Amino acid sequence: MRKISVSDLLVIVIFGLIIYTGVGGVFNYTSELMVLFTVLVGIKAMNGKNGYYIRAKYNFFDLYLIVIFSMLLISYFNSYSRSETMPYIIRFAVYIVLYQIVFDKEKVVRIINYMFKYATVIAIVYIICYPIFGNQSGILRTYQGTGISMSIAMCIFVAYFFSHDKVSINKYICAGLIVIALMFTGKRTLFLIPAIVLVIVFMLAKDKKKYNKTGKLVLAGIVAIIGLIVTVPSARNVFVRIQEGMSDTTLSYRVYFWEYATMMWEKKPLFGWGFGTMPYHIGHAGVDLKKYGYIESYLAHNIYYEMLAEIGTIGCIIFCVFFISFLVFTIYKIVQGKNIMSTNEKFLMYLSLGWQIWFIVYGFTGNPLYMVDECWLYFIALILCNSVYFKKRKYYKIKI
Repeated sequence: MRKISVSDLLVIVIFGLIIYTGVGGVFNYTSELMVLFTVLVGIKAMNGKNGYYIRAKYNFFDLYLIVIFSMLLISYFNSYSRSETMPYIIRFAVYIVLYQIVFDKEKVVRIINYMFKYATVIAIVYIICYPIFGNQSGILRTYQGTGISMSIAMCIFVAYFFSHDKVSINKYICAGLIVIALMFTGKRTLFLIPAIVLVIVFMLAKDKKKYNKTGKLVLAGIVAIIGLIVTVPSARNVFVRIQEGMSDTTLSYRVYFWEYATMMWEKKPLFGWGFGTMPYHIGHAGVDLKKYGYIESYLAHNIYYEMLAEIGTIGCIIFCVFFISFLVFTIYKIVQGKNIMSTNEKFLMYLSLGWQIWFIVYGFTGNPLYMVDECWLYFIALILCNSVYFKKRKYYKIKI
């Protein structure tokens, strides 16, 4: 077993604390952890050793990120509340710095394997705690945070399944526990996203060896889920909420937030009110949208509506073009290199694709662009792709 240095162990711990932070859970220092992670791997990258490097060549997406950051600066000076916009500008500055780094493939695969194991522990604790303490329990103390963590972890399993010829029984057991915990949370979109990722990766992989295995996996999953629904009442939560959603025209009252965001956009359609200002705008308008159900914040629970309200049509288009173009770029690289990529490279590319899809799809009902951990995960997904794509490039080695 390969020894882990103290600095690498610190990177693994911080990585896990960020992506499995929980919504209002026990870890309330996500922004600080993100900065610490960036500084730590940045120092390693400037030394050009220990598996972290600074890219020596830049591409279209680097330029596009500068455009996004410039747009955010313009948004700051146009903001309804500059104090609300500034934290997001700082965050994106950190994201862009982090984006310049690429990881050694073996090292980052090892880190992600630890993340999958950590997710399994979270799942086991939640499954045990749920019948006793309810859905606001477990390590992350919230069903939202647990649902997000389990959904992210299932994307890891999907990437592993399609990139490896053999999958150990332990991996299947861990995935099963994660799915059970995800079902207990009742988070509909988060439950469906891994299935979407599975279908898309299956279509891209086109691996005849996986056809039968995928069919067996899906069939076994359906049988297991039906068995759980029959024997464990709590496992019905997600399907009960899906059924309720079909007859709920307000989508758990999200429509009221979307209508408010639309009203804001209609008043300032081009440049909006300033990034991150929708909650401030609602609060100062004296509108109490919290009375509508369980939604506990004034965020729109749809990043596309919220971007329209805050940075207008122009800003929303700029962001969406970036999301779509990098997704297409990743798919192109997968199709182009699937016959020559190593197992680890396939795993990282499938996971990059999966986490990008997770971010884009969850953006229709959640707030991933505005949550530090979720937006950070999106940039990690981009870095995973870069870590494969730049495998033959030279790197700067800066002594400090």
